[in-house]
Amino acid sequence: ACVSLGQEGQITAPLEKLATAGAVAFTDDGKGVLTSKVMQEAYQILQNLNLPLLQHAEMPGAQGPLAPGPIQKKLGLKPYE
Repeated sequence: ACVSLGQEGQITAPLEKLATAGAVAFTDDGKGVLTSKVMQEAYQILQNLNLPLLQHAEMPGAQGPLAPGPIQKKLGLKPYE
């Protein structure tokens, strides 16, 4: 099930209700959760439920595929910033 309402990353989804309905893991896959507040709330709730949060670790607007560094430079790729 999703971590945030509508996978918009702004408001924490009703994780307890989703778990009661049968959800076994939570993610906004394909999108990054936009606020640390939502992530903190989700981690606290899911820790109590003993259920995993699967974060799609990508932020909208990132420009390249790799973090800045020697490999990114060696391959001539635009840095992920």
